[in-house]
Amino acid sequence: MVEALAQNTNEYSFQERGTSVNTTAKEIEKMLGMYLKMGLVQMAGTRMYWETETRYSPVADVHATDSNPC
Repeated sequence: MVEALAQNTNEYSFQERGTSVNTTAKEIEKMLGMYLKMGLVQMAGTRMYWETETRYSPVADVHATDSNPC
């Protein structure tokens, strides 16, 4: 299922932009994990996960460790 999601994401980006975002199943898994963690540790605003005073590393570090961040 995750592999199909990655493939469909790449195909959709190519159709819309003319270039593929070249995402992988591993990147999709990281994003799904990030969204699950955001559901468990809720904050008043989405940006709060990345702001200095309220930074939540299990969410904020998902983008920082990707070679191709969203």
